[in-house]
Amino acid sequence: MKIRPLLFLLPLLLGMEPGLHAQTLKSIDHADQVWVGYLNQTQLSTHWGFWYDMHLRSQDHWSQGFLFGMGRVGATYYASPNFKVTAGYAFLNFFPDEGHLFISQPEHRIWQQVQILSRPWKLRVLQQIRLEQRFKQKILDDSHLSDQFAYTNRARYNVILTYPFSSKSKWSAVVSNEILINFGKNVVNNAFDQDRVFLGLGYKVAPNANLQAGYLYTIQQSSKGYQYKQSDVVRVFLFHNLDFRKSD
Repeated sequence: MKIRPLLFLLPLLLGMEPGLHAQTLKSIDHADQVWVGYLNQTQLSTHWGFWYDMHLRSQDHWSQGFLFGMGRVGATYYASPNFKVTAGYAFLNFFPDEGHLFISQPEHRIWQQVQILSRPWKLRVLQQIRLEQRFKQKILDDSHLSDQFAYTNRARYNVILTYPFSSKSKWSAVVSNEILINFGKNVVNNAFDQDRVFLGLGYKVAPNANLQAGYLYTIQQSSKGYQYKQSDVVRVFLFHNLDFRKSD
């Protein structure tokens, strides 16, 4: 896509190095996908609430069915309006593809997250740090799952910049960059997992709901180390925040 070179400038703005892996790419696959998601944060009291989100992602070329579906839940501690800590569980299901046409592959995750919000000038800056303990069930053959799981750890750092067009406008510009790093003894060839750069628009569909749509560029390294996958993604997320503190 013509806008991809422009998006490589975004990691520089967010403190990342855009050429981090450019010199080590040896085998590159390309994909076109659609990601849709619903993300909910609900505050129940002064310090407690919960997190819930669900996602679907398409296979390559947007029309070949789903790549995977995911649901994630967690309990959130609101230390302050600008600092939140969440921990919870996620379930993913990777739908059949070329490697296993007749069986899907589940993954269980335990996750912990810190969110830090700041508002310099007119910007809304959200920093999100997440740790994941991933248990992906192994595939025995084309029709059966193994009883064993592959365990890996992953750290994620996401910076999301939101700029409203005006104080009265429902529209905003959104730029984000998330880098994902694998770690632990089971990670051999791909300490770098992936980088995700997003550029899009936000629209306030309700006082507590914001719809974001735009272009996401991702690059991901396989566990073999020498294989990479670049994806051009149409991403549509609905962010929904609920507050029940008034009913305490």
